[in-house]
Amino acid sequence: MFFMVVEECPVNQDLDVPDLSTAEGRLPQDRPRPALRPDSGFATPPVPVNNSNWLLSCSSLSSNIRLGLFAKITLTVGLPMKRKVLMVFSGTLVVLAALATYGSMQVRATPSEQAQTLPGDGLIPQSIGSVNHAVTIRRPPHDVWPWLVQMGSGRAGWYAYDFIDNGGHRSADRILPEFQNIEAGSVFPALPGVTDVFTVVQYEPEHSLVLSWRSPSGRYLTTWAFVLQRLQPNSTRLIVRGRVAPDYHPYGLPQWIALLLARPAHFIMERKQLFGIARRAESLP
Repeated sequence: MFFMVVEECPVNQDLDVPDLSTAEGRLPQDRPRPALRPDSGFATPPVPVNNSNWLLSCSSLSSNIRLGLFAKITLTVGLPMKRKVLMVFSGTLVVLAALATYGSMQVRATPSEQAQTLPGDGLIPQSIGSVNHAVTIRRPPHDVWPWLVQMGSGRAGWYAYDFIDNGGHRSADRILPEFQNIEAGSVFPALPGVTDVFTVVQYEPEHSLVLSWRSPSGRYLTTWAFVLQRLQPNSTRLIVRGRVAPDYHPYGLPQWIALLLARPAHFIMERKQLFGIARRAESLP
């Protein structure tokens, strides 16, 4: 942004400048002020003028020019810039909303799937929040199951964003035999170095796997169910459901903040995970 400042009053340089050294510091009252040249831009006829008032007028004119030019340029430059910022911000929100809607449609559980009672639901009877996602995998359930039981940071990874939940190590692209045997109480670390989240609380081979985060007293704070449903001989529907208990306060956050952040964060990670599982399962012969 720029602006102009006028430092001098635009008067003719050939004026007979009054002598300010007179006793009273004023122009003699009987001496009219010399006329301005016609080309000076002022048509005011010569009139007697008080010198101090004349200087004050020039100062006021200069200030008005400063303010006028600054205001005009500010309005000229500032308003279009604000419009552009608003348009860019609004456009970004529209694009993000469109991407979120498109992404959710790709892994959206159907109404019937959302209404189903799934394994693990009974562990938190009065859930205050629930999220459902699903994906169709062109493989039978027994080809998908091995990818589920080896999940966890420091194991095969979570098939999502490895720099977030696997210490930057790439999630496995193959079946790892050493992580195929699980039991109730087996730990699937959520992050590197974590030893208590998540734990296996229920499972049925080639059908369902339920993980949970429990409080020190043993109460279920969250459940995370992975359910395999056969659609056709070589097609499986993987349904994932997360549920939250009323006393859910992760890392000491207020519950309303935790719930506000949990839903979009879960969607971002779950979408990536579901596509990661489907891609890996379908890539094997």
